[in-house]
Amino acid sequence: MIADGQIIDVSGSGTELGFLGAGAFGAASGTGTITYADGSTQTYSVGMADWYNNTPVAGDQIATTTSSWNWSSSSQVPHPVSIYYASVPLESGKTVKSVTRRTTPAEVRCGCYALVRGPGQVSSGGEDERLDGLLASAERELTSGRPHPSCSSSRTSEINAALSRQLPDNAILSSAPGSAANWYARQIRIRRGMKAMLSGNLATMVPGVPYAIAAKFAFGGRVSIAMVGDGAMQMGGMAEIQPARQRVH
Repeated sequence: MIADGQIIDVSGSGTELGFLGAGAFGAASGTGTITYADGSTQTYSVGMADWYNNTPVAGDQIATTTSSWNWSSSSQVPHPVSIYYASVPLESGKTVKSVTRRTTPAEVRCGCYALVRGPGQVSSGGEDERLDGLLASAERELTSGRPHPSCSSSRTSEINAALSRQLPDNAILSSAPGSAANWYARQIRIRRGMKAMLSGNLATMVPGVPYAIAAKFAFGGRVSIAMVGDGAMQMGGMAEIQPARQRVH
């Protein structure tokens, strides 16, 4: 989510507000406003180092680093890239209602991938343990089924979260690339005994329905579900269903 004046609903209380994100085209920083439930506000500033440089700036630290990144759907660059963590102290005893992120300059973009509020207490494990706890909390919030505040497709999020809760333990899942893969990754909980498929490097066109049909033929006694968007269904999904129906009947 690029900082562009969004108002993000964040309910809860704690001693700090944590950010996961990265700058692009250089380190990025900006200001925003925290609004509390009592109507009071607090201005904050946060900075993020560049995703490609893998070197923290003052006020942030590396949360995680990958060994490579996808240049396109068919190529991978063997260069490490990073996501960073920074935090802002919250006013004591107050409950956060929302966070407003002000627009950053177009030439230097700052992306925020998660917000989480927490106790901010450094335990015996030190800063690393506190960071691990915030990362875990952020993951739970992103995958809990709540509509993500930066996304207008809240209904899609709710549907996928509800589907995840209803899936049998031996379900076979597949997904097409694009938005469907986004919900697939964020909302579906893969449990032991399930099978899950996704196209390599997210490059295969409209594979969700063919994957699901093939899985059903191979494992007839198991539920096979494909998550695809309207474009994928129009491009190939509908054409795959008719031959499968003819083969079954």
